[in-house]
Amino acid sequence: MANTEDPRDAIIREQAALIVQLQATVARLEARIGELEARLRLNSGNSSKPPSSDGPRHNADFTGLKTQSKKKRGGQPGHKGHSREIMDADATVRYEPSSCSGCGSVLGESATAAADGALWQVAELPKVKAHVTSHVAAGRVCSCGRISHGVIPASILAHGYGPRFGAFVSLLLVRYGLSRRDVAQLSSDLLGLAVSASTVCSLASEMGKSLESAAAEALQVVRAEPVVHADETGWRINKVLAWLWVVVGCRATVFLTHAHRNKEAAQALLGSTRRGILVTDRYGAYNDIPLQKRQFCLAHVLRDAQAMIERGGAATSVGEGLAASLRSGIGHFHHYINGAIDRAALIQEGAHERAKCRDILDAALSLGKALDKKTRGICKRLRSTEIALWTFLRIPGVEPTNNAAEQAIRPAVIIRKTSFGSDTTQGAVYFARALSAMESLQRQARDVFIFFEHTLVAARHGFATPSFVAPLAH
Repeated sequence: MANTEDPRDAIIREQAALIVQLQATVARLEARIGELEARLRLNSGNSSKPPSSDGPRHNADFTGLKTQSKKKRGGQPGHKGHSREIMDADATVRYEPSSCSGCGSVLGESATAAADGALWQVAELPKVKAHVTSHVAAGRVCSCGRISHGVIPASILAHGYGPRFGAFVSLLLVRYGLSRRDVAQLSSDLLGLAVSASTVCSLASEMGKSLESAAAEALQVVRAEPVVHADETGWRINKVLAWLWVVVGCRATVFLTHAHRNKEAAQALLGSTRRGILVTDRYGAYNDIPLQKRQFCLAHVLRDAQAMIERGGAATSVGEGLAASLRSGIGHFHHYINGAIDRAALIQEGAHERAKCRDILDAALSLGKALDKKTRGICKRLRSTEIALWTFLRIPGVEPTNNAAEQAIRPAVIIRKTSFGSDTTQGAVYFARALSAMESLQRQARDVFIFFEHTLVAARHGFATPSFVAPLAH
């Protein structure tokens, strides 16, 4: 029998197949658009992105763009004012009255002295010029006619610049974040001393080598501390991506550069065995350390909660409940630190919030596929590692956030944005060791410049280099 199928039926089938294909394409593209829009919404308030990656108008308290304040500029009511302190004067100029401000009588030298009136101080920079010492091999002529010359000591010939200038260069590089060329230019402008960028590099390299033993001592000390904070950030070495790691303890802060951001690098920083508590974010490089010895940064978890809130749907209520519980736990800790509650009250209130947090996570996981895949995955990970969210309740001295490490690493992030990292491995080692000394000394209110100077003096004369580790508290 001949095929009597209507040609229109074939067209309809083709169109139906095409519609199915197009619907699948639209669904795939809509999912992709949603994913890309979610990436665009990422910021330091709802992800692990650092605050430095936010736009200039982003508000860090998760409320979106900053709005124009209605307050007037300047100090607000109740603000404690600041005034200039009276300084030790190097010179004093006295202005004697020539006549009486009352009757107009002439006041001579015989007039009785009285209490001084107004005082006004003017501060000025002295004329600064580098002090240059010429070391000359003096020549003398012998009776035999031969000319002999003195010998300049090898310790003098080894260095063309003194330790104070070396300390000055290091301070400009690591504390003020100037580039090598800017340091060279400032030396010329301020001191009248013409140096090259390569000279600046050589002085920095010398400082890095001089700090070797002090940095090694600090690393051993901080590894043994009962509670430390750790973090890491990118740091290019010769245009290749590497990582700058930091560990912060009570007695010292230590930076370390490493080619990788992995467990091997974390072990190089923290040591092969970690007995104390480690406060970090939830990055996998630290996963070799048992959860009982971890404190996850609750500020990072709050960012995940904010991302859930912004995701919409069932994730919003989960994120809101989780954020409320975590913020309450952090608030109780601050009340404890400020003396408003004792440790027993902190443990009691914290246990209540911990139970609420567990219930929220369990309820979220019971929703199954009614909850989006990303939120479900985060809730599952948080529930399985929940003990590490509340270590600060169990162990005194542990904080619920990793602010200590993030604050310590911020100067390095700022330097990286202007220098793009280091050109050589030596330069990276210098920055890590100099940053270690600077951050440790600043927390002890010790003079960084004097320490750098003493470090170079000790290294040049073969003395024991000074330590930047804080003494043990009694």
